[in-house]
Amino acid sequence: MSTLRRGLDAFAEDATAWRQAVGARVPVYDRLLEAAVGLIQRAEGALETAARDRLEAAWRERRSSAAYDRPLLLMAALRAEALRAGPRHPLYAAIGADPVDPGAARRAALAAALADAPARLFADLAIRSVQTNETSRAVAWLWPAALAGVGDRRPLALFDIGCSGGLNLTAEGLPALWTDAAGAPLPVASAARIVSREGFDAHPLDVGRDDDVVWLRACVWPGETDRLARLDRAIGIFLQASSGTNPPRLHIADVADIPARLARRAAELPADTVLLAYQTVMRDYLPETRQKRYLTEMNAWVAGEAAGGPRRIWIELEADPPADPQAPPMALTAHVSEGARALPLARCGYHPDRLRLDTGGVAAFVESLTRDRKS
Repeated sequence: MSTLRRGLDAFAEDATAWRQAVGARVPVYDRLLEAAVGLIQRAEGALETAARDRLEAAWRERRSSAAYDRPLLLMAALRAEALRAGPRHPLYAAIGADPVDPGAARRAALAAALADAPARLFADLAIRSVQTNETSRAVAWLWPAALAGVGDRRPLALFDIGCSGGLNLTAEGLPALWTDAAGAPLPVASAARIVSREGFDAHPLDVGRDDDVVWLRACVWPGETDRLARLDRAIGIFLQASSGTNPPRLHIADVADIPARLARRAAELPADTVLLAYQTVMRDYLPETRQKRYLTEMNAWVAGEAAGGPRRIWIELEADPPADPQAPPMALTAHVSEGARALPLARCGYHPDRLRLDTGGVAAFVESLTRDRKS
């Protein structure tokens, strides 16, 4: 479990850990975080001192649980401001232009970007979260729903916990990009009859607002043009669905309230419905005590499936350090009512495309959903 961090406490340790784990994939962020650590640990001159003090002030009352939260939040906030300001921004060439220039990610440019930034950047640092709304993570419902046999005959209700802008709720309209370790395509429920699409988030984004779209784009790492193009396409699909007959609905919700809200929805939907709740890279943002309560109550929600009532499934796609250091860092886990079991389905990367399947877990998941339920 992660400990709470405040202000600039332990920022150097968190930034260094992120650089060691991911930095090679994003050279410009690797350089910027190295510069940020140096500036914070030993500010030199009035400009660097002002930059450090403004950053510390923005985070003075903020608490972070995940070690990667503040490093990525700082990068996203800087990138958002560079995208808004354009070439006049000190870091535009490094993190706003296409293609990016990692060589432009210099300590002096970082100090200038922080010291002279408008208040908007520090508001982002104080109140926003890194909400990538990474649609490759929609595999968390598209694949399990296919395994569950959802189709025209069996309706599906989706619940995205920690939904950001809700783009994964309509991700069946995007190209399917997932394969197993051998390269064989995974089945996905692209033609599911979805009767409800609901997202829950403490601060849901509105992709109808330009500023929220800028933030989503800023949360895509510089240079990852394929991810950015997929994001833009996902926004278009979501907006189109929002004007349709069964639009996605996003709710402002504290995580503590979600299991009870799901229980109420289960009582309102037809008995043949499959209720599939899922979360993607959400759990580590919760403090330890809230994590424990949330996990306990979600397991109780799954176990509370009524005989003859809607089927309840809960899927987690979360970081989970593997026993094998060569294994992917993320675990896709299904929770089903039968025996209150947690079934490992696969491991994958943070931006999933190829999954290492757990064949035993997949078989047990399919069996649990196809076996006749006891009355």
